[in-house]
Amino acid sequence: MAHLLVVDDDEYVREGLVAVLSAEGHAITEAASIAAAREVFAASKAAFDLALLDLWLPDGSGLTFLDHLSAAAPDLLVVVMSGGGPGRSLEQALAFADATGARATIIKPFQNAELIDKVNAALAEG
Repeated sequence: MAHLLVVDDDEYVREGLVAVLSAEGHAITEAASIAAAREVFAASKAAFDLALLDLWLPDGSGLTFLDHLSAAAPDLLVVVMSGGGPGRSLEQALAFADATGARATIIKPFQNAELIDKVNAALAEG
C-alpha cells in the first residue's frame, strides 16, 4: 500500500481516481487545485509515495507544480495525466513532464487498468 496525492480539478475524475486507487489498497489524499495541492504537500510531503497530477488546473499549470515537486522532493514519484489544454499541445506538455522527472504519463480518457498499471509500475520502479 502506498500513500498517493491525487491532483485533478474535475470532481468526477478525481472521485473515480480515488475509488479505483483505493480499491487497489492505496491511501489517497486529494486536491482540486495547485493551491490545495501545495498546502497538502507542504503539510505532509514526506508522507507521499507518489503524486498523480493533472497538467491543466484552474489556478495554473500542473507543469509548474511538477517542477516545484521535483525540486522540493526529488524522490517523490510523479505520474502526470492530461487530455490536452489551452494554448499548448499535449505532446509538448508530456515532453516537459518527462523532462521534469515524471515517471509516467497517462492520456485522458484512459481505462482503469491503464491507470493501475502505470501507478503500480512507477511504485515498483521507485
